[in-house]
Amino acid sequence: MTINPEGSGEGRNLDAGMLAVLHRLMAADRDIAQAHASLDRRPKELDLKRREVATQEAAVRTATDTVKVAQKRIDRKSLESDALEADVKKLEGQLFSLKTNDEFEAMKHQIAQRREKDDLIQTEVLELLEALETLKADEAGEKDKLRALQANLAKAEERVRAELAVAETEVMAKEEARQALRDQLSEDLRALYDVAHERRGSGVARLVDQVCKGCDTQVTMNVLGAVMARKLTRCPHCQRILVLES
Repeated sequence: MTINPEGSGEGRNLDAGMLAVLHRLMAADRDIAQAHASLDRRPKELDLKRREVATQEAAVRTATDTVKVAQKRIDRKSLESDALEADVKKLEGQLFSLKTNDEFEAMKHQIAQRREKDDLIQTEVLELLEALETLKADEAGEKDKLRALQANLAKAEERVRAELAVAETEVMAKEEARQALRDQLSEDLRALYDVAHERRGSGVARLVDQVCKGCDTQVTMNVLGAVMARKLTRCPHCQRILVLES
């Protein structure tokens, strides 16, 4: 059923049925806007969780790189120790082929120096190995955190997909209900409603204490008087159709 208002254009009288439709349209616009805002929040929630996962992935990479650097240092020191041990064995094999005591003592001094240096390197390797265990434990902890965040994200994605499917169905139903209300307006009044709805996301706004609650702008006393007299009146600022509290 189409509700036909008296007269035409702004300033016409609005009967109780027409005002009721406008009030219901205003509520429908508000509900749909809230539903869309809820739909928008869900992907943002996932974006936040994805950023947390990406940050943790970077932390894991850093921890892994630190372990690799430490392991390479240990490997270099171990090779240096192996070279010293091989050098010591070589020198020891030459000891008894020396012809003089001075050469013998000099060779023993060289061997002692290499052994001392090797002892220092092996001590450093042991310290590095202890540090490496701590670094590996830290890496494992970072990987555990990442797995937990990834599992949390997967659950959130599954939940949000389900919620979005329900919410989108609800929004479609709300949109259809709003369309049914809009169709009850006369053609010219629909045009006024549609202009504001397309530009502002809603076509009707409450007028409270001389303030349009659609754009929070104060209107003139003439506008307030027209609305109170049930005249078709639009906000001069946002073009929404103005109604009083029901």
